[in-house]
Amino acid sequence: GSSGALLNVNPGGVLTLNGGLIAPPVRIFSGTGTVTFGQHVDTVYPQWWGATADGVTDDAAAYQAACRTGKEVRVPRGTSMIGSPLALVSGSSLVGEGRASILKAVANFGDNPVVKNLTDPATLGARDTNFRVAHLAIDGNRANNGTGTTLASGILLLSPTRVSIEHCTIVNTKGPAISVAHGAVASVHPEDIRICANVITGAIYGISCSGGVALVLSQNTVTLVDTNAIQVYKTV
Repeated sequence: GSSGALLNVNPGGVLTLNGGLIAPPVRIFSGTGTVTFGQHVDTVYPQWWGATADGVTDDAAAYQAACRTGKEVRVPRGTSMIGSPLALVSGSSLVGEGRASILKAVANFGDNPVVKNLTDPATLGARDTNFRVAHLAIDGNRANNGTGTTLASGILLLSPTRVSIEHCTIVNTKGPAISVAHGAVASVHPEDIRICANVITGAIYGISCSGGVALVLSQNTVTLVDTNAIQVYKTV
C-alpha cells in the first residue's frame, strides 16, 4: 500500500490477528484468503482490502472481505460501486458517515439486492443474527438496470433475527427499498427486526414485510414509490 507493505493471504488461506491492529484506511491486505480478527478489533475498513469509493471501481470484493470478518465495517464517504450483493454474516455491520457514504449498484445489476444477509436458513437455529446497517445511503441505480423485480432491493433480509436498519437513505431500487421475508422454509421466520428513521424514495415499494415476529417500523419517510409505501402481510 501507499503507506507500507501488503499482507498477502493466499487463496484458501486464513490470516488470524488476535491482537489489536492500528492502520490507516488504505490497502494493507492482498490475495483472496480470509482475514479474521480477535476481540481487540471492533471496526474494519473496506479500504484495507482495496476499496476506493471513487464512483467507478467495483468495490464489492473488498467490502465482502470486510463483511466476512463479522466486525463493524466502516463505509467511507464517497460512492462505492457494488457489482454483487454484499452478504452480512452474524455479528457484522455496515455503518457509514451519513448520506455521503454511498453504496451504489453497478449498471445491469440484475435481480439482486445491494445488501442482504448471508444465510437462507433451514432452521430457526441457523438464522443469521445480530447485525446492523446504519448511517449510509444505498442507490439501486434503477435507471441503468434493465432487469430486476422483487429481489432487486436495497436491503433484503431472509429470516434473520436481531437486526437493525436505521438512519439510511435508500433510493432508486427496481424492487422494494427494504424487504423482509422468510426464505425457502416458510416456518423459519424473521424475528426482532427494527427498521427506523430511514428515508426512501424512487422505489417500486418502500418497505415490504411478509411475516415475522417482533417487527418494529418507526419514523421512516417514504416518497415517490410506484405502488405501496409500506406493505406488511402474512404469508401462508
